Amino acid sequence: MFSMHVLVNTLLAIACATPPAGAQITQADYSARRDALMATVDSGVLILAGAREPTGHYPSFQQRPPFRYLTGFLEPDAALVMVKRGGHTAGTLFIQPPDARREFYNGTRVTPDEVTHETGLAARRNNELEPVVDSLIGTGLPLFAVSDAQSEEFVSDDSLSYGSALIRRLKTAHPGLDVHDATPAEEALRAKKSAAEIAIMQKAADISVLGHRAVLQAVHPGENEYEIQALMEYTFRKNGAERPSY
Repeated sequence: MFSMHVLVNTLLAIACATPPAGAQITQADYSARRDALMATVDSGVLILAGAREPTGHYPSFQQRPPFRYLTGFLEPDAALVMVKRGGHTAGTLFIQPPDARREFYNGTRVTPDEVTHETGLAARRNNELEPVVDSLIGTGLPLFAVSDAQSEEFVSDDSLSYGSALIRRLKTAHPGLDVHDATPAEEALRAKKSAAEIAIMQKAADISVLGHRAVLQAVHPGENEYEIQALMEYTFRKNGAERPSY
């Protein structure tokens, strides 16, 4: 039986379709997005944590949409820190340190130099993240945070996300720390789609149509749900979708 659960999952399956030629999101686009977000800040430190490394191999790693929107960086355990003072803005991407055992299973991670060359952002290892942010806050700058919760209903003071836990540690270390929620500003930016983003969305819709047509042509009484799911995901990937999203 083809359940609503599968339908919902497969509708999400092509949310990250590979951009068609001429519609790629460029590093200049990512930089402009960061600049637009920091334009909403008078001065301060803004922090956004990316998705964590999965504890298992299924489902596979998937970057948080806000982090991907601002950086395009698709590796786990990263964090973006932006600092604005005196009208000047600078950004640093914190990434995983070398780990031979982890890289044996998950592949070699990029180096800070590679990140800087690719994104234009300064880069450091993420074991330096908290000391750096702690030092910046010590100068009296207010803190702005974009939530890394899975969805809005999970955004709360007791959230177990990495970003929320980090903010709590910083507030404990700096009593009276002024923390501002920059999530609404980031979401407002994401709501405005560029021509390249619209082209990607159109491609995703086109791939979705192909997947549903393939299923409608193949489904028959007695079909197992996993067979339908496999056919739909195969069609998605065959036509350029990166991965299913669960």
